[in-house]
This record gives sequence, C-alpha cells and structure tokens, in this order.
Amino acid sequence: MNHVPPHIPFDELAFPVEETASAEVEAWQRKKIEAGLKDADEGRFASHETVKAVIRKFVSNG
Repeated sequence: MNHVPPHIPFDELAFPVEETASAEVEAWQRKKIEAGLKDADEGRFASHETVKAVIRKFVSNG
C-alpha cells in the first residue's frame, strides 16, 4: 500500500505558523520583562565595555 503524504504549501514549510505560548511561559516572560524594566528604571545597565566584550565573544568580527 502506497501512502502519499498530504501536500504542505511551501510557505508553511519555510515559515511555520508560530504556536501560542502557554500561560506558564507568558507569565515567566512577563516576570522577566518587568524585572528588566525595574532594573532599567533604577539605572542598572550593562556598561559599554561589557557589551563590547560580549559581542567580541560571540561575533567573530565584533
């Protein structure tokens, strides 16, 4: 018996539809974003030198 898989349009293969995040994931994201905003409001940022060091670590021509 030959089974032929259903046709899937190219756009769905190349650009799959994103699934909705679970409520648990959304709550975690919201918590992390709110904490980041609080840190920013309190003036806690990465220094220019720290950002450059991270870029150099992960980008070959950084």
